[in-house]
Amino acid sequence: NETSSTHVVPALKQPFILFLEDVTIRLRGGPTEHEGRIEITHDGQVGTICDNDFDIKDAHVICRMLGFEGAWSTMCCGRYGTGTGAIWLDSLQCTGNETSLSECPHLGWGNYYSVCTHANDAGVYCIPNPVIPPG
Repeated sequence: NETSSTHVVPALKQPFILFLEDVTIRLRGGPTEHEGRIEITHDGQVGTICDNDFDIKDAHVICRMLGFEGAWSTMCCGRYGTGTGAIWLDSLQCTGNETSLSECPHLGWGNYYSVCTHANDAGVYCIPNPVIPPG
């Protein structure tokens, strides 16, 4: 099962200039369309999010980007299998009110701490519609 969404995310801000790029987010490896490992296509390459500092506030933003109401929970440690390719994001610091990851502070695209491997790929359990509690 796979859920995906495409968003235009600011890549670089300079005075009077805003560079935009397409970013696709999807969930993979989960048993349903509302849960799985988070995969991001950035600059044409699929990658993942490291679970360092990844919390429910970050998950809410991701799930809402995918069209869900929010998130029930986060999953660490490659629970939905390990991804391949780049580790695109680490140390996300969303407040939970953002409409896109582009509004959340992080270490920068492709920048991550050396402890991050695909064994640390973050996952989410989004609130499905109709609501089905985890368990």
